Amino acid sequence: MGSDGELIESFEECRVCTNGLIQFWTRSDTGRVFFACEECLMGYWEPPSRGAPTFLFTNEVTWPCRPATRDEVAEAGWSDLVWRRTGTGLVAAPKKEQ
Repeated sequence: MGSDGELIESFEECRVCTNGLIQFWTRSDTGRVFFACEECLMGYWEPPSRGAPTFLFTNEVTWPCRPATRDEVAEAGWSDLVWRRTGTGLVAAPKKEQ
């Protein structure tokens, strides 16, 4: 998984490593939104804090995925779990004037 666009982050805590940043991602072929830990690459189909989540290893998925949009997160019913939106640092630097 990788992104060169904006990511939406959650204040949810990873239940595996407990220190990773949780991000919203979308399975491109089905539109299903899931959570992914940036630190340990653990994924969740449901919010980690709500009941017993189903785990997946995001580095082993064989289907296409991309960062979730605000609308997709809202449609999943998880807008209340959004912490912030951020870029990935892959934005080109402005050209210097000569």
